[in-house]
Amino acid sequence: MHVKNIVFSNRAIEDLEVMISAVHDIMTNTVIAFAHEDQDAAENVEPLEQVIDELTVLIKDRHLERLKTGDCDIESGFQLTEIVTNLERIADHCSNLAIYVIQLNSKKSIEAHEYLDTLERDNDEEFKNNYKWYKRQYRLPDNIDN
Repeated sequence: MHVKNIVFSNRAIEDLEVMISAVHDIMTNTVIAFAHEDQDAAENVEPLEQVIDELTVLIKDRHLERLKTGDCDIESGFQLTEIVTNLERIADHCSNLAIYVIQLNSKKSIEAHEYLDTLERDNDEEFKNNYKWYKRQYRLPDNIDN
C-alpha cells in the first residue's frame, strides 16, 4: 500500500479499528480459554465470532457505498477486503479453538457443528446476552458523510 500510495478513507480506518479491537478481544479470550482450559472464556468466543462475521459484511457494504459516492477507490477496496477477510479468518480459528476447549470440558462427546447448532436451536440465554453485549461494544461508527 505504501509503495502504491494507497490510503483508506477516514471512515474505512474507523471501521477497521472497530474490527481490529474485536479480533484482539476474541484472540485474548481464546488464548485464556486454551491456555487454562477455561470454559467461561471459551463460551465467550462464539458470540463475538458472530459479531465479527456481521462486522465483515457491514464493512464491505460500507466500502461499496463509499465507492459509489467516489469517497474511495477500487484499489483501496481490494486492500480493505483482504484485511477484513483475514481478520474474519482469525476469528474463525479462534472459534475452532474455543470449541475444542468446550469439547475437552464436556462430559459427553460434542462436535463443533452440533455445539453451534445447539446454541441456535436452544436459544441459549447466556449466548444471547453475550452476543448483545459484544454487538454494542463493537458497533461501527455512524456512517454519516461516508
